[in-house]
Amino acid sequence: MRRFGTLLVFVMAGGLMGVLAPSAFAGGWDSLEPQRDHYLPGQTAVLRGAFAVNRLKDTGRIEDGPYYAYLLVGSRYGMIDPPRIPNGAIRLGVVRFGPVTEGQDGYRYATGSVTFTVPDAASANYAVSYCNDPCRSSTIGWLGFGRITIVHTALEATLLDKRDSLKGKLRSARFHLRRNETRIAVMETAAR
Repeated sequence: MRRFGTLLVFVMAGGLMGVLAPSAFAGGWDSLEPQRDHYLPGQTAVLRGAFAVNRLKDTGRIEDGPYYAYLLVGSRYGMIDPPRIPNGAIRLGVVRFGPVTEGQDGYRYATGSVTFTVPDAASANYAVSYCNDPCRSSTIGWLGFGRITIVHTALEATLLDKRDSLKGKLRSARFHLRRNETRIAVMETAAR
């Protein structure tokens, strides 16, 4: 029984550390998120979000702007590699920033948004990357890139919604399966 208690403490501590770890520490980036699941060419799109402005090595600052958002067409990567903007990238608009605030976690945060007319690009999920002018920094603090899905018909939109719904249900089922497998393993260990 003592082993079970020790194991439970380690599992809970590990889970708590995973919840509290900042996104960049975990290898992730903050992003500006689309306000809808998908857009048709010609519609007005808005990407917005909050991000940590604390300086990471080789990242830009809000003051280094203006920053422009680019739709990366045919790019293998989700981010611009300064000083070159990839061939085929479409400039979408200026990234606007809200005031910087101090978070309770010791980090400084700002909001960012970009509003633009969706270009007539092929139906796909695209990376939206940022760079100042001239292009020296493609990240602003922990703000790395965003994504947008462009569709051309209502049927495509309906099918994508259905696909995304099924993906969500599959993720949920996998989560519950892993959780139950872990519970079984803990019980088996405790029973020994």
